[in-house]
Amino acid sequence: MLQVEERAGGLLRLTLNRPRQHNALSFALLEQLRETLESHARDAALKCVIITGAGDKSFCAGGDLHELDSMRSLDDAREISRIGRRALDQVRYFPVPVAAALNGDALGGGAELALACDYSLAAVHARLGFLQARLNLMTAWGGAADVIARCGSARGMGLLLRAKRMSADEALEAGLIDEVCEEHQTVDDLALTWSAAMMERSRAVLRGQKALAIILRRRMHDALSEAEEQHMANAWTDPAHWEAVRRSFSARKS
Repeated sequence: MLQVEERAGGLLRLTLNRPRQHNALSFALLEQLRETLESHARDAALKCVIITGAGDKSFCAGGDLHELDSMRSLDDAREISRIGRRALDQVRYFPVPVAAALNGDALGGGAELALACDYSLAAVHARLGFLQARLNLMTAWGGAADVIARCGSARGMGLLLRAKRMSADEALEAGLIDEVCEEHQTVDDLALTWSAAMMERSRAVLRGQKALAIILRRRMHDALSEAEEQHMANAWTDPAHWEAVRRSFSARKS
């Protein structure tokens, strides 16, 4: 499910490889992502990481709904939050820069994964959407803190509550994406340009700059993670959430 490719020069490329499921993050895939990054964290030759998705439609559609549907209790909700956060924290606190190459839509938990990365690159057709509020739900994996860090508390809260699918250009203007492909340019081209720039820097500089970013990110996430988990669990077990889920499934079938 996670395709791992190590390239000469210090690039690690990770591909979410579940195209039929829109590269949704099953618990198994989250664990693979976490374990892969953990196993490479001490690789002194590594200079940067690119995370992308298989195909050209979806970077990641978020959590695997088939797995999540039967998880209804407060304890279940907390477990969902902790499994996802453990994986995404490995992205946030990985010792060298990590870029998300959005080959397609990054929605829900997929948007959280994109913002867990240090840098986000997007294909022209890609969309970014923190859609959790449409299902009367909160972010579960640290996404709210990352949005607030990028956009400020007022604008960030507005983006999360409006729960809009943003085009790549809209997300760029909002500060949630860092670079969008030019016409006739692929996101792979853009990602390779980014990685080439990383390769020109010394390992000491790459790790030093990332270390400073990690300190700032940890402060915010340490302050907000417990509250996010609790409020997400409260929302998850609220009947309003499951009614919104029911309406969403009914709309898809009609």
